[in-house]
Amino acid sequence: MRLSRGGDAQRSEPGRPALKCLRGSDRAAGGQGTSRVDLDTFAELGESLFWLSALAEANGRGRQPLLLGLQWARNRITHGVVVAAPVEWQYGAELGKLVLGKGRLGTTSGHEWLPRSSVALGPNDRRDPRQEAAYDAHVAGRRVVEVLRQALAVAK
Repeated sequence: MRLSRGGDAQRSEPGRPALKCLRGSDRAAGGQGTSRVDLDTFAELGESLFWLSALAEANGRGRQPLLLGLQWARNRITHGVVVAAPVEWQYGAELGKLVLGKGRLGTTSGHEWLPRSSVALGPNDRRDPRQEAAYDAHVAGRRVVEVLRQALAVAK
């Protein structure tokens, strides 16, 4: 329940905060035109991973392989030294953004999930072979926006 401006109680739609966060990170992760770190993008992405995990658990879908992989990423934010989600900017070949030697023909620019081997682990991190395998198979190397959209569909 939440209160409206007039003081009337309204029922919150389940999963509403998750959808709002995922839409925000979708816009932020898909619209960057630079390779520099954008802290707002990573803050929204981290918040999205928390809400996505909560939504999946509430719906009994937290053990789906894609969601297990994203739990590994979420845990890096929660327990690790890494303060940003394990993603990096990949240049595409669209007009006005092509950088010679960095852009890949036939692609657009956007953030991609890093390979697990490129993500630092914190001193208190515990290994989880199921999450690690799921991250490697379903998340690493893919576009952030694509993975978040697919994960939201699975978590609902």
